[in-house]
Amino acid sequence: MLSQLDCTEKCIYRTTKLFHRRCKMAKKFKIAWAMNPFDEDENVFLRSIELLKLLNKKKEIIVVPTFVLSPETLKWAGDLPKKDLQHFAPQALSKMEHWTKKLKNIHHSLPHIIFNTKVSTTRDVKAINHFAIKNSVDLILCANHTRSDLSRMFLGSFTESLLMVSKVPLLIVPNRKEKITSLGNVAFPVDLINNQSASFKKLGDFVSTFGSKLTLLHKIPTPIDPLLQNSSYLMGGGWISVGEFFKLDIGQRKQRLNKLKEKMASYGVKAKVELLSDPGSIAESVQNYKEAKRINLIALNTSAKTKTTYFLGSVARAITKEVDCPIWIFHT
Repeated sequence: MLSQLDCTEKCIYRTTKLFHRRCKMAKKFKIAWAMNPFDEDENVFLRSIELLKLLNKKKEIIVVPTFVLSPETLKWAGDLPKKDLQHFAPQALSKMEHWTKKLKNIHHSLPHIIFNTKVSTTRDVKAINHFAIKNSVDLILCANHTRSDLSRMFLGSFTESLLMVSKVPLLIVPNRKEKITSLGNVAFPVDLINNQSASFKKLGDFVSTFGSKLTLLHKIPTPIDPLLQNSSYLMGGGWISVGEFFKLDIGQRKQRLNKLKEKMASYGVKAKVELLSDPGSIAESVQNYKEAKRINLIALNTSAKTKTTYFLGSVARAITKEVDCPIWIFHT
């Protein structure tokens, strides 16, 4: 005989399956909200809800609250069998329902729990990535758990691992007290080396859909940067030799940046360009610009060639740790 929990789990599974089928037929923008209902910091949930509401104003979305219930998310030291994990499922579902009720006027499914019995963050993120692909999810919403200057050294193992392996675009929500009230200003750092048309087309679609203003950013490296990075400089996945570094002067960079501006215009998007010449890392420069110009969202692109390179492992993570606004990471 099935227990009440087993019946509830089967009911949720069937309802969620039907929900995904209807979503596919309606071709609506589907977002998997990767939440941890046991997180004690309510700012994570409040900022996520604000962001979802902003997205829904411009484009009708469907939210799928999702949680990977595992020893890792329970902060348990060893593996746990599924029957032990199920003991925590009712509490997790109750907390997930509490937050999803606040998604007023936004279509959303019943909370969905994925079970992982092993102590492995990698298995957790692979599980949610598999779920997202299987259910035709367009975007995974997850939280950045950095809280202070010291904790910026740590992005949060789940989000950081998801950043490395996800094949689905990510929208990373900052953990901050200030409300997220707009997506009106978007900044897109570019390297002027690897600029694929597909990435600019996706960027153009996003900016047009949400009515945002776009700024193309390029950080001018300082002469010491290449020497500190093994005689090469990295921005957006492109390696630049020392020779090429000195060859590309300010004028050439402006010229290339303006060509990208023209490319965006061909997609119906009016963009402005900015060269960042302040000292410091790329992440620090982007954060300083974000503060000065009140940027609401940073867009980062990775391609199949750069996804496993140092760019995704370093620059994207550094920007995500440093910049305290939503960050959209998409792939081409």
